[in-house]
Amino acid sequence: MKLIIQKWHLLIGLFFLFSSTQITGQVIPFTTENWEINARGHLFDSFKGNQAIQLKNGIAWLKEVEFQNGIIEFDVYMEEKRSFSGILFRLEDRLNYEEIYLRAHLDGKPDAMQYTPVNNGLAAWQLYHDQGRAIIDGQIGWKVEHKGGYNALFHYPYGRWFHLKLIVSGTRADLYLDNQTTPILQIRELKRGLTKGSIGIKSSLGAAYFANFFYQKTDAVALTKLPDFDIESLPENIIPAWQISTTFSDTAIAGKQNLVPSFLMDKSWKTLKAEATGLTNIAILHQRNRAINTVFAKVIIQSDSDQIKRLDFGYSDRVQVYCNQQIIYSGNNSYRSRDYRYLGSIGYFDSIYLPLKRGTNELILAVSETFGGWGLQGKLEDFEGIRVIEPE
Repeated sequence: MKLIIQKWHLLIGLFFLFSSTQITGQVIPFTTENWEINARGHLFDSFKGNQAIQLKNGIAWLKEVEFQNGIIEFDVYMEEKRSFSGILFRLEDRLNYEEIYLRAHLDGKPDAMQYTPVNNGLAAWQLYHDQGRAIIDGQIGWKVEHKGGYNALFHYPYGRWFHLKLIVSGTRADLYLDNQTTPILQIRELKRGLTKGSIGIKSSLGAAYFANFFYQKTDAVALTKLPDFDIESLPENIIPAWQISTTFSDTAIAGKQNLVPSFLMDKSWKTLKAEATGLTNIAILHQRNRAINTVFAKVIIQSDSDQIKRLDFGYSDRVQVYCNQQIIYSGNNSYRSRDYRYLGSIGYFDSIYLPLKRGTNELILAVSETFGGWGLQGKLEDFEGIRVIEPE
């Protein structure tokens, strides 16, 4: 009887192993000949029946690979601990790539896994998220409003190898678990566009094991049909583009109630167009460091008369708002700035009332970034009696 039970346990183990590694091509061994590694620690070892790499707080990427469309597959093993491990693809360099990562400590939560573009070294999970309304009809609840495929609910198979398969085509991607036929994540739009680059893995705030890594470059891939998108849920009257200044330290404007014209004239400016939601990702233009962490975002509003006009807006992480060089608002939306669970996700959560004068008005937002995404968005209550002058 004991022998029968042992054989049964062996069969179960083989089932999980082979059901999670149905790979049709050649597995790429985890060796220094194949992989460039930049991590606090790593170990090539046999683990739970697989030749694997244990990666701790860092990334590893394939050498001499240029991937755009195709299939990426691998196995991963993780415990129920706070960590962020996942896949990087279309790596142009160590600062610019697409990323999908697993939040192993958020089992069953709406943001258990996350897609984010990384531009100039800045991830943007605070900007790209599918959470919508938090309160519905006076009851505490949650409802998706903009399903862009940025994050997804996921139940983790802790304590065993599980298989992930990523299919990438154009500006879309689907992620599958084990041998399931329905994606667990559908990315509606890869925000970095049709880029090319290497493929990598990552782990942070904890170690994860990776094994059986495989990729295939091909345009002949099929993606699952996306769920319908309610175009009417997109905001109206968005500010379509902003003039973004060169970077500077937020200490330069700390406590300033008025902007000095010479300080503005000292900056050079670039146009950054907004997405359909009104969102602008400042990291597309600029890299941030601890000291140089702020830009001005400017828009010109032509008004037919002296009037008050409401602006609904969002920002990440901190902002000072100036209308005609005079401050009218400041705020802090940083991660954990309000309580230990506060994420600092961007949204149209704040409103200010612009004191517009007849003629030309200059609206400037000084936006500072620390962590999680550098961006802003704005929409006006209407365009009656005003005109937003789009930058050339």
